[in-house]
Amino acid sequence: MTPVLVADGEVLEGNIVAMQELAREHGVALRPHAKGHRAAWVAARQLTAGAVGVGVATLAEAAIFLEAGVGDVLLTTILPPGRAADAVALGGAGALTVVVHTPELAAAFAAAADGAGVVLPVLVDVDVGQHRGGAPTPAAALAAADAIAAAPSLRMRGVQGYDGHLQGIADPVARADGHAGAMARLDAVLDVLAGAGHALDVVTTAGTATAPLAAVHPRVTELQPGSYALMDRAYAQIGGVAFAQAAFVLTTVTAVLGPGEVIVDAGSRAISSDLGLPQVDGLDATWTVAGDEHGRITGEVGRLRPGDVLRLIPSHTDTTVVLHGAVVPAPG
Repeated sequence: MTPVLVADGEVLEGNIVAMQELAREHGVALRPHAKGHRAAWVAARQLTAGAVGVGVATLAEAAIFLEAGVGDVLLTTILPPGRAADAVALGGAGALTVVVHTPELAAAFAAAADGAGVVLPVLVDVDVGQHRGGAPTPAAALAAADAIAAAPSLRMRGVQGYDGHLQGIADPVARADGHAGAMARLDAVLDVLAGAGHALDVVTTAGTATAPLAAVHPRVTELQPGSYALMDRAYAQIGGVAFAQAAFVLTTVTAVLGPGEVIVDAGSRAISSDLGLPQVDGLDATWTVAGDEHGRITGEVGRLRPGDVLRLIPSHTDTTVVLHGAVVPAPG
């Protein structure tokens, strides 16, 4: 049944092994971010290969993997204080780690954990240049860490410094320069926290494009890339990212309008276009939106007939997977 987001199992496995080998070679842990696949079966493959756990962007994603038995889930986004009790209830006895950036958020988590009678693992979230939250200065990070350490119901694990603002930089030299700046900001925070005696067992960072750079940083203990597993057009156009395309949206031709134009059943509700249009795999043709449930493919399509199945390569897998709920194994 189409449209459906699928993963080529063999290609997926190759990508999983390649990133795990990168982490192993440099002696760092790998925590794949799972927002791009939202699938317990993919996470199981990643854990089997050697991953220490998974990262997630939402509590709904956390529930998927906690219910599947993943014992170490990191919620990488900052929650509002009013959701602290929800996170504690979901995480149970230490399976979910959260991030905080202010003493006020630490206090909210402490109150929720104390009320539930659990100890909640916590990382200080540090802004290393993305500017969408995170402690903006070493002093702010120290204030958050002090609040965590003062709460018996919280356990300080370390810091998160995700460099998401660097992932789309196509030029490897410019990306490396940006990464050096991000790590300088992270190092400044680590110096202050270490000087105050805070636990820094976990220093987690990196996406698919910066994982090779972060892996060689002496203070980084963990990588959290996600897109490498499935890949998409956006990452394929970034220099130095050597992973293969594993994710495709399967779509069926529903009507032939002429020798150079067909309609398919994948419209705007089946594939995202926030980072550009998807690519029609194997054809010199272009997909455009023709409606919620319809797509228009023009170009080299003269041999297509109703019922033929095509593969679309998403421009952005992370936003496409939300339209499908999760990626599923490719048929056959």
